[in-house]
Amino acid sequence: MEVKRPGGRLSPDQQRIADHMKRAGHRFEVVDSVEAAISVLVVWGVARGMAVQ
Repeated sequence: MEVKRPGGRLSPDQQRIADHMKRAGHRFEVVDSVEAAISVLVVWGVARGMAVQ
């Protein structure tokens, strides 16, 4: 998971690494908020029952 500021984007080098990781079967997501990060972790099964306050 890459965490960016709101509206942030991956650099070209980061995008190449993300593409490589995905092709290798790894999960990779870019998020720009705590809420989005928690949502990804819940979907991945890493965080369960977490609530954003």
